[in-house]
Parts: sequence; structure tokens; C-alpha cells
Amino acid sequence: CSKLSEINFGCGVKSIGNNAFAECALTKVVIPPSVEKIGANAFSDNNLTDVSIGYGIKEIGDKAFYQQNGINRIYVTAPVPPTAANSVFRNYNLPLYLMPEAVRSYEDSPYCWSRFNTSDMIAATDLSIEFEGNSENKK
Repeated sequence: CSKLSEINFGCGVKSIGNNAFAECALTKVVIPPSVEKIGANAFSDNNLTDVSIGYGIKEIGDKAFYQQNGINRIYVTAPVPPTAANSVFRNYNLPLYLMPEAVRSYEDSPYCWSRFNTSDMIAATDLSIEFEGNSENKK
């Protein structure tokens, strides 16, 4: 897996298991809206710069996106903040792009989402560009 730099998930994927892509060479990951659960350490210790999480996500495991090198941007289209431990990400001083109607619920979330600085929660008017190609993803 140390040479895996890109992955395309099918639309039928419902969950990503613990450690599934840990210690790979991924720089960008787009989680399709069919995924409801991401396991612990699923994408830890990669070279991720951009993370896009689809609207179907309900749960994210401990240290799922934890890595030494900083992620630059996180995009989440889920209208309700998914259950997520406080250690999903290593750094919370980065932009979190959300659907405009979801910003308040992420700010008030009891999960890791409230660790982001509220000024970094950006109400993106069109996140569909992060989920290329599939019209199902453009909700």
C-alpha cells in the first residue's frame, strides 16, 4: 500500500474498514455519498492535502485522517455532523467547507467538529465540484 497514491470508490461502498488505507501515499481522497462509516485509522499516515466526505456519512472512527503532514482542506456535504472522536484529525486549524445550512450544527456539535475554529467553517455554496462526475453526488 505504500505506493498507492490514488483510489476511486464505487458508488456501492457502504463502509471503509479500520486501517484500510493507512500508511499509503494518498494525497487526495473523495469519499462517495454511499459511505456511511469510516473506520479507525482508515486513512492515517498518508500525505493527504484534500479530504472530501459525502453526504451519507454517519460515523468516523478514531484517527481516521490522523497524519503528520497537514491536510489543507476538508469538505463535508453531510447535513448532520457525523459521530466522530476528537482525534479524527491531527490538526483542527484548517478550513472546513460545509453546506451553508449545516454550519450551525457543526459549530454546536458534541463531536470533533466543534474543535475547528468557527471562522474556519466556510459555507461553500457548491461543494459538488469536489465530487466529480457523478450527478448523484451533486445534492
